[in-house]
Amino acid sequence: PRRYVFILVFSLDNRDSFEEVQRLKQQILDTKSCLKNKTKENVDVPLVICGNKGDRDFYREVEQREIEQLVGDDPQRCAYFEISAKKNSSLDQMFRALFAMAKLPSEMSPDLHRKVSVQYCDALPKKALRSRKLLRAGSGGGDPGDAFGIVAPFARRPSVHSDLMYIREKASGGSQAKDKERCVIS
Repeated sequence: PRRYVFILVFSLDNRDSFEEVQRLKQQILDTKSCLKNKTKENVDVPLVICGNKGDRDFYREVEQREIEQLVGDDPQRCAYFEISAKKNSSLDQMFRALFAMAKLPSEMSPDLHRKVSVQYCDALPKKALRSRKLLRAGSGGGDPGDAFGIVAPFARRPSVHSDLMYIREKASGGSQAKDKERCVIS
């Protein structure tokens, strides 16, 4: 079974980003409700909300009581962390909490990963991606099982909104289900 986890991040000094996180959280909960109605299963969707720029002294546009209201009072369903992406503070704790909520192995936590070399895919011939040459040449002659990263600078990632629409479409039986009740994303 697939597991979906969400990390929603807003800037503590930007009300618009907070309001966008509010909208996204509602869309996620609506999608969860739709899935539960369609599949008759209790869909567990771990959600972490992060207030970024916790390292800076500035006027905060989002009040603590607003954050507490958004998060709610069930830490098993939604957790909040004030983080600093710049200083890498509280990120490890946030990922550990998210993985615990999702019942994922703690080994997946980024703080347990070791550094891997990054190669740009534009510089690599397609044959190298299909063969083991990349592994031997990529990380300085490391083990064939070593991890490596490839950066695709112009890769397009669908939005959370389009991902949620895809999940709802799958839950409602795809495009062949014209007469069935549809989930509507507003």
